[in-house]
Amino acid sequence: MAEYKPAVFNCNVFKDVVISMTPELIKAEEDKIRELSKFINETGVQTLIRSLSKNENIPTDSASLRDTFHQSGLNIRYLGKIAEEIKDKNLTHMKFMLEREVIVRSFKHLLNKYLKECPSDDLLSETVSHLFNIFFAPKDFIKRLDEGSVKFVRHSLK
Repeated sequence: MAEYKPAVFNCNVFKDVVISMTPELIKAEEDKIRELSKFINETGVQTLIRSLSKNENIPTDSASLRDTFHQSGLNIRYLGKIAEEIKDKNLTHMKFMLEREVIVRSFKHLLNKYLKECPSDDLLSETVSHLFNIFFAPKDFIKRLDEGSVKFVRHSLK
């Protein structure tokens, strides 16, 4: 019985990094990545769109959206690609799901970035509060914050 050997792709082969490989091996790795990209764009993306167009396995939350992508061989990083491909199709629910997922994931990345950069634990609640205000506050409140007519006052919890 043959042993299962997963395919390994060196996605860093196109980056400006020093790779200790022969030019022939680098070329072979580049060709593998190009072939994978072609498969994803021509097969994976189209398979997912056909599935969504037939109303098969319509995702209802983030986890089922991720699973739907994975079933077609796609990472969630293809959210934008799928959104672009279905923009002219009558898939209102999916357009909403993809847009919401992009927004939530972007906010998650921002939140993680600012929490990591937060200089002290005392400022964590203020940082989270500020980010939530930016994300959820009405436009007129954000405008007043930007103009400085609304000021944040730090209160001591002690």
